Amino acid sequence: MRQSVISLLLEATTDASDEIVIAAIYALGEGGNNSSEVMARLESLANGKSHDIRVAAIKALGRASIRRYKI
Repeated sequence: MRQSVISLLLEATTDASDEIVIAAIYALGEGGNNSSEVMARLESLANGKSHDIRVAAIKALGRASIRRYKI
């Protein structure tokens, strides 16, 4: 995934709409980029206040970790 796309998705994770945030999280988890920046943002979201966002971030971390560590 191109860096410009990753930047847009990371920015979208700060949107006021949970729906937008969850969509961005999903895209980050599926995008194949498991850089430190992406992983740190997903970890932060996994510890957030919104249940739905936490669930989405945890799932994305799982998908990204599988790729990162080739589990």
